[in-house]
Amino acid sequence: MAPILFENKTSNRNYYIYYPDNVSPSEGIYAVRLNQYKAHYYSHGGLCPKDYPDTVCRSNFSKHAYSPPSLYDLLNDPSEVYPLDASEYTTVIAQIDAKKKQFEENMKWGLSQMDRGHSPSVEPCAVPHCTPFPTCCATKEDQICL
Repeated sequence: MAPILFENKTSNRNYYIYYPDNVSPSEGIYAVRLNQYKAHYYSHGGLCPKDYPDTVCRSNFSKHAYSPPSLYDLLNDPSEVYPLDASEYTTVIAQIDAKKKQFEENMKWGLSQMDRGHSPSVEPCAVPHCTPFPTCCATKEDQICL
């Protein structure tokens, strides 16, 4: 990473894999980027307010599968707002589909750590070594660094 950041060199990787919050072999990966293009196979809501202009980013947007994938040109649309017409990019989609297939064939799916539940005993504590743990770790909202 240092050569990219400090020496203005390009990455050796030309594709990136994007995972959902809870990885599942039945769904697979959510998106693949190949060079300047990114294909979304699934999408789900984000942290944006319910009246946010990009409906896919809204917190109330349900998970949605795309077939063909929703394709974006990140050089011209880095915010991924304007999907490309898939019928005009069949070669790009085929290349991305091949990368996705190759990756998923070699992927060793582990158990989801997110599905294991929540335990305050393993969260970082704002007041180390305090008692009674973990209730003493709570901070006032105005003390939280964002």
